[in-house]
Amino acid sequence: MLSKYIKWITKSYSRFRKNITISIVQNSLSTSDSDLKQIIEKLISEHLHHHDFNVARLSELVGFSNRHLHRKCIDLFKLPPSTLLLQSRIYYSISVLAQNNSIKVAALDSGFKSSSHFTQSFKKILGQLPSEYVKGLK
Repeated sequence: MLSKYIKWITKSYSRFRKNITISIVQNSLSTSDSDLKQIIEKLISEHLHHHDFNVARLSELVGFSNRHLHRKCIDLFKLPPSTLLLQSRIYYSISVLAQNNSIKVAALDSGFKSSSHFTQSFKKILGQLPSEYVKGLK
């Protein structure tokens, strides 16, 4: 009787082990980290112009919770999503300023609600005011 029980346990364990292997293989077929990185970058570049685009909206578009998106961004970009979005906006604004647009136009085109918030963020990220940056371009 005990030998039948041991055989049953061993057989059950092998089936259980196969199920685990199958689920691991299926999970590895999901979106890879490099694909996810490209998706996040694309979504940010497409939506950063909108002042109401934020981390909550990005997580919604990616299909992750805010916390899961935060962990993934730390893993992929070494930055939290809020900083990633802010830096993307600032670096986009540099291209707008390089086209001889005003600081206010650069702020609005980059998705900032106000010029003052843009100026503070610009200085925080690049270490200089937008006006100083524009002077350096000339």
